[in-house]
Amino acid sequence: MTTNLVESFYAMFSDNPGMTELLAISVLELAALVLGMITFGITYANNVRNRRRTRALEFITQITITEPMVSQGQKLYDLLIKFQGQKPSVDELDAAELETVNMMCSFYEFLGLSLLQKLVNREVILLSRYALMAQTWDTFENVIKERRRSLGRKFLFGSFEKAVIDFERAYQRLQYRHYPEQH
Repeated sequence: MTTNLVESFYAMFSDNPGMTELLAISVLELAALVLGMITFGITYANNVRNRRRTRALEFITQITITEPMVSQGQKLYDLLIKFQGQKPSVDELDAAELETVNMMCSFYEFLGLSLLQKLVNREVILLSRYALMAQTWDTFENVIKERRRSLGRKFLFGSFEKAVIDFERAYQRLQYRHYPEQH
């Protein structure tokens, strides 16, 4: 039965040259339609991804420049200077200092998660925040690990830690590429 259908289809087009041209045009139109649909799908997926990244970056920008974050950022910077070259324990921090460390580590946790999930532009975040993130982790690693043990939360600030470790090489490459005269 299939053979008869194919033979009759072939006979219909071989006997009429105009039908062959019509079939060729129809096949080309179908191919163009399929290509257009694929292009639309890819463009749509890219737009969705870009909108998500834009919203995440806007959110990060908004929470970074709020008064409490600016204030806590300055306090963290002061703590990093105070404990330069040291690794203090929880007992060496007063309540206000511990609050500053916790707040900034929470912010870096969110930023680290955003980097790891590719929600934000990696270059922008690494060039603008990585050095401070790494310095914060290096200085307050003991505090964070003590807090993990005391709270029974072994993954507390885990995305912050993973981002600092995972993106160290990328940060170094970016530094070299963007500021070659300093290397």
